[in-house]
Amino acid sequence: MKTLLFLILSLSILQAGDNIAGGRIQNQDRYLELYGGYGTMHSLEGRVQETQNGSLISGGLDTSLVDLNIDSGSDVVSFGGQLTGKWFSLLVDYRQSSINASGTAQSEIRLSVDDLSFNGQQLDYLLIPVGSEYTVDADTSWLGVGLRFTPFTLNPQGSFRFTPWLHLGAQYIVSDFSIDSGNTLNIEVPGFDNRAYAVNGNASGEAQLIVPEYGLGAEFRILFHEADTSGPEMVFFGTWKILDYDGALEDIGVEDETFDNMTVSYTSLEFGTNFYLPVSDSLDLLLGLIYEQVDSNTVLQSSSNYQREIDLNYSMFGLRAGLRF
Repeated sequence: MKTLLFLILSLSILQAGDNIAGGRIQNQDRYLELYGGYGTMHSLEGRVQETQNGSLISGGLDTSLVDLNIDSGSDVVSFGGQLTGKWFSLLVDYRQSSINASGTAQSEIRLSVDDLSFNGQQLDYLLIPVGSEYTVDADTSWLGVGLRFTPFTLNPQGSFRFTPWLHLGAQYIVSDFSIDSGNTLNIEVPGFDNRAYAVNGNASGEAQLIVPEYGLGAEFRILFHEADTSGPEMVFFGTWKILDYDGALEDIGVEDETFDNMTVSYTSLEFGTNFYLPVSDSLDLLLGLIYEQVDSNTVLQSSSNYQREIDLNYSMFGLRAGLRF
């Protein structure tokens, strides 16, 4: 509905006069930007919790990043590019971060893992008892792609230009982790779902997630030169991206023996600024700042009122440098 209202408003504005032009207004038909970046994560929060009929499950997963002594973020390295045209822009962004943590368990830590064996038995769950020491190493990669439609530009021939857009994209996230809490002592079966937990051990795991997203955004561009010439430019931009999904896993092609339904609530607010400084007639130096706040909640539900809830929230601040040509 919001997208439809945006398109209707855009069509109405295009008929308003000479101060409005269709599409993005720029001196070239298209620009290609390539950049590298460096940033840091802040306010990192995450939790996995299992409940049944609204109550915590004895022996179920209930672990947060704080429990693992991960309450601050890490360095983020990024690479990306943007192909900007009159009506459409294509964006690609890759990010990589690593987290290393260690500590002593202040409460029981229960984790789902992929690679853990004890006396020839392959186990899917790890229990770190209170008082046990552990180390955690995790690497996370984000690959984001986006397509943006720019219907009009306000004040196209002036030094101050405003261009809104519709955003459609996806994030592919892969996280690999390894955790070492010493040698496995024994196996515990707490009773829930006949799970077998290794008590301490050396394990690893991987999680993959694809997040489709849609949203709205805009830029405000300041030209420090005449409209038909080249010169320095400053751009302030922002994009609000969301995903709200509530449906059966089989509807999105996912088969799971435990869960039948999934609810996802995802919000990303990204804004920043870019400064372009001409190096030649066809080449500009790009320097930029970017800030992003992400809040996500995923709930997996079974027909027996058993559910697993996963929360992840973080903010990221970074610097960018690159070229536009």
